[in-house]
Amino acid sequence: MKGMKRLRFLVLFSFLFVFSVTACSGGGEGGAQGAAPVVCSPVSVANGTVDASTCKITCNAGFALNGATCVALPRIKREGFKPIPEAEYAEQIVFAMNESFAQTHLDWQTRAQGIVNHINVVMNRNANNRKSYSIGRFMTYPDADIKEMAQGEIREAFFLDNNFTGNSNGAGTTIFMLMVDNSVDLAGIFLDGLGNSFEQDIYKSVGGQPGKKFATAWIADQMNDSLFTDVNPELKNFYPDWYDLKVGVFVHEAVGHGLGLAGEDQYNYNFTDQTGVLPDLGSYTLGLTDAYLGDPMTGGYGPAILWKFADFNAWVIDKNANHQYSAQEVMYGIPAEIRVRVVNSQGAAISGATVTTFGALDTKKTTKYEMRVLLETLTTDVNGEVVIKNDFPDIWLAKGIKAAYGNKYAGQYLILTDLEIAYLQQGLERYLITLTLP
Repeated sequence: MKGMKRLRFLVLFSFLFVFSVTACSGGGEGGAQGAAPVVCSPVSVANGTVDASTCKITCNAGFALNGATCVALPRIKREGFKPIPEAEYAEQIVFAMNESFAQTHLDWQTRAQGIVNHINVVMNRNANNRKSYSIGRFMTYPDADIKEMAQGEIREAFFLDNNFTGNSNGAGTTIFMLMVDNSVDLAGIFLDGLGNSFEQDIYKSVGGQPGKKFATAWIADQMNDSLFTDVNPELKNFYPDWYDLKVGVFVHEAVGHGLGLAGEDQYNYNFTDQTGVLPDLGSYTLGLTDAYLGDPMTGGYGPAILWKFADFNAWVIDKNANHQYSAQEVMYGIPAEIRVRVVNSQGAAISGATVTTFGALDTKKTTKYEMRVLLETLTTDVNGEVVIKNDFPDIWLAKGIKAAYGNKYAGQYLILTDLEIAYLQQGLERYLITLTLP
């Protein structure tokens, strides 16, 4: 698979955006007196921070914003996801378009339906897929409202409650599409620091029911190469799998993030060993591994016609089809302990071996694309084992684990997804890495 050209989504980036709110007040008159100072309410929150200039609330790791409160993310229990009633694998969604485009492209609803149909095509490439989508409501919104709406100021009409009996807190999905002329710079069009697409959980009270969680995807695209227009047929004809290529971002945001996948955004698992410490672990790209090649969550490697969810990601979608858990909650479904065992080529434990761990990808993405930071240096016990610090995903999303004994070396990368598979799918409370010295 090495050397295969990467096909990127035609949008710049995709972000999982944890919903935040602002609550500010000010008074007084303008003119010579100037604007009154901003007063945030609340001025502080437990398990989070409030930006005094913008009043934006940011929750600490392990907490999510619900209204103006940071609430603890419940750890998925070892027995796993609750059973889902068969009827709840089918979901009706809201598809909303900006007014300026909708008024001049009267076929947008037909094309939107085609996109949703093709989302189902991509998902059905997984043989056991049961999840499906249909459009329950088409809507439009004023272009000028886009930033306020992306901050959560959205009318209740834009949310459709699917009344999931298996998940009283979950509701459904809304896709907001923003179509702009190709002369417009899409970068940061929603909010500062966000790209052209992202997904966020928004809590709304709809139809008089208590506040429920809606998965809300925001996607911006340029008209010159969009599924909603035929402005550039030459570009479309260049890709025999055009629909897969362009639908990928919808699958990534509305389906993947909306159903609990990749709070860590799996396309970030792309780094090289720059430690200078033996053994050299080389380069690692999750999207080029056999299991994840073509997975929409890894960034679109491989021909688009091959895109489908990796087995574990498809498994999470199946178990979380009624939005039982958010992507952030799935991130914390990992074993409590990580243990490393060092053995020789005959499988015998090696006592006194040196085990070092390095940071390959941190939660804030400051180490993206390279591994340099030394985290721990440990010595194996009589059983050839050490317990490494488990600060996934609060601080680290990926680490390099290396073992040395004399002039013999072994090592491997460890990513958060490995831990999620071990706990959520295999039910392991302890994760064991065995490093075999030659």
